[in-house]
Amino acid sequence: IVRPPTVVVQQSDIAAQVAIDLEGRPTRLRLHFHTPATLKTKGELLRTPVFSVVIHRLIERLTEMTRHHGQPPLACLPTDREGRNALLHRADAVALVDNHSRWTELSGHSERTRSATNLSGITGTADYAAADFSPFLEILRWGEIVHVGQNAVKGNGVLRIQPLS
Repeated sequence: IVRPPTVVVQQSDIAAQVAIDLEGRPTRLRLHFHTPATLKTKGELLRTPVFSVVIHRLIERLTEMTRHHGQPPLACLPTDREGRNALLHRADAVALVDNHSRWTELSGHSERTRSATNLSGITGTADYAAADFSPFLEILRWGEIVHVGQNAVKGNGVLRIQPLS
């Protein structure tokens, strides 16, 4: 028997949390990478959690998930290439100010391919500084639910955000 979930996170729930986050006017933000986050840019693996790449991967994941499940686009997502590029340009200006992340080697096994699967990625914490995190908070709060990077469906890329004043 297939039953729909009884607890559903809605856009209004995320918006309420973002409003709480913004009350403190955070100028720093800490990302906790609880499980390995495998982030790539231009085909290259990153061993440092670059903020704009995290945002870019979350935009891609959220866009594909809403499209796949037949949902309207989330309000926090850019609707066109120019909007996405402008948001990513703002994300490029966010500075990594304290990096306590590390590369964690991890592998799993795929029954489908009957071979080892590389699940390695970034774990630990990273602190970022910016004058205004408001354009990114809703995307990041959704990221806590959907995870970021490769192998998110296998439990990789679990992250938690912590706004800091």
